[in-house]
Amino acid sequence: MSGLRAGLLVLALCTLFACEQPRGDAELISDQAAMAEVTRIRQILASTEPFAPADFGKLEELRTDYPQADLLDDTYKLALYRRADWQTLEKHLATVAPADLNAVDAKRLAIAYFRQGKYAELVEHTGLARSSNPEDYDLLKLQAIGLLNTGKEAQAAELLDAAWEVVLSRGDVDGIVLRGRVHQRLGETDAAIEKLQLALSLSPQHKGALNALARIYFAQGDRDQAAKLSAQAAEVQRRATQQSTQRLHLVNVLSTMQQKWEQQAYREVIDLARQAIDQVDPETKQVVLQYIIGSHQRLGETDAARNATKELEMLQK
Repeated sequence: MSGLRAGLLVLALCTLFACEQPRGDAELISDQAAMAEVTRIRQILASTEPFAPADFGKLEELRTDYPQADLLDDTYKLALYRRADWQTLEKHLATVAPADLNAVDAKRLAIAYFRQGKYAELVEHTGLARSSNPEDYDLLKLQAIGLLNTGKEAQAAELLDAAWEVVLSRGDVDGIVLRGRVHQRLGETDAAIEKLQLALSLSPQHKGALNALARIYFAQGDRDQAAKLSAQAAEVQRRATQQSTQRLHLVNVLSTMQQKWEQQAYREVIDLARQAIDQVDPETKQVVLQYIIGSHQRLGETDAARNATKELEMLQK
């Protein structure tokens, strides 16, 4: 009898807790609607199309439904990277032992440290990551950045000099600027100017090179040249800020448009879509036009829907 009771107890516990099938990749793949959403989200993340907050919310819902799906975990990391949520990305990746991180995630964690200015952690992490992948140029450059910002300029110089042919063959302007900054920190002014001018010959609007060179000229007493370079850097920053603001506004418009569609506020959908349509890439424009067509159809505006359909057909040719 005691054996029967024990068996019943195990069965009850099984039912309550762990006996259901794990909600992993196999279950996700068999759910056609969920997979369609994952595919759509990953296509957005792989494009220049704005990643709306509503899409991130949908991804979080899917992760709740399929907590063991590796595909969703990778998509989540891509989304955090796209959103520049470096703190959350770091916390998520830090749950994995450093030796168990794959090459992609090791690089993602290094970038998360870099973006947060955690240079000591960056040096430690890239040192470990490069021990198993010493030829990874991106990790090498990130390690050099960490070394420069932790007062280890000579080690940074050694790393960059060993990879200098790679820097040049790639035309890596950021790498050239980094070497110039290391020269500057070491007091090698002529070499620093040479590297920074090389960078500007490849990318005349590189803000980092402009600012670094301005600081050198200012220290040398050439205030006119320093002011000229600083003004150029300020203009580059102004344009970048303007573009960033426009992108953020566009994300908000597209997110609101999707919400209005769900609320069946079709007139507002059309107004928002027309506001966004000239600011998006051709692929996103097709999606926006589909919202416009669908909204006109639901409002019974046949002619307007037909005209929008012609716009879409012209874009698809």
